[in-house]
Amino acid sequence: MKRLIKVIVLLFLFVSVVGTIVFVRFQQIIKEEVSLTDERCLKINPIVIERKKAYLSSMQAMVTSGKEAFIEENKKYVNLLKRNVDVESDWSAKYKKLLNRWDFKLLIPPILQKTARLRWESHVYENETSKNMIALTESFFKDGNENNPKLKDASDNIEILAKQRNDVEVELETLANDTSLYKDFRIPLMRAPKSKCPEENFNIPDVQKELEKIFTPEASPSIPPVPNEIKN
Repeated sequence: MKRLIKVIVLLFLFVSVVGTIVFVRFQQIIKEEVSLTDERCLKINPIVIERKKAYLSSMQAMVTSGKEAFIEENKKYVNLLKRNVDVESDWSAKYKKLLNRWDFKLLIPPILQKTARLRWESHVYENETSKNMIALTESFFKDGNENNPKLKDASDNIEILAKQRNDVEVELETLANDTSLYKDFRIPLMRAPKSKCPEENFNIPDVQKELEKIFTPEASPSIPPVPNEIKN
């Protein structure tokens, strides 16, 4: 009897210790994910805001000040695109590493793994679009030839990437609205730290709305908006 009690006590202690270690690791992963999300908000969002404002300024310059002013403003926009690509690529690599870690796959509920990966894919598609926007813009201003094959390739890529990103956003919205997917017992146990990202970093310009103000019926020329800047 004493031996049985001893075994039960030892088993209880073992389960308690292992459970505690797993729970602590689980919470640590949550903190890491929030930290990376905050890093993106703190480092990338300000560039995105500045980039979109620069794009709108270039469109405004085209309408009100002419080609030369547009070219100057567009250079600022392209430089911001390049900064955006560099910082986004660095962040994307770190987030991908987290997504692929064994402890993330083992301990994080499947639905949260899926939504995290979809958000990451959305950012990857946007970053690839930025790369193609740089190629498209630089190719055009380099030779001014609208029939340059590089322009068509970049334009086609932008269109494909825009569709891929839109598909991901639709899937994310569908998952968010299906409450039956969030019944995993681990979800209520999550204790995410408060975000350190200030509210102003979420004030991303609504490019489509601003373009409608710039390209009024009286405005000329009428320039189609860039897909990458329509998505906030």
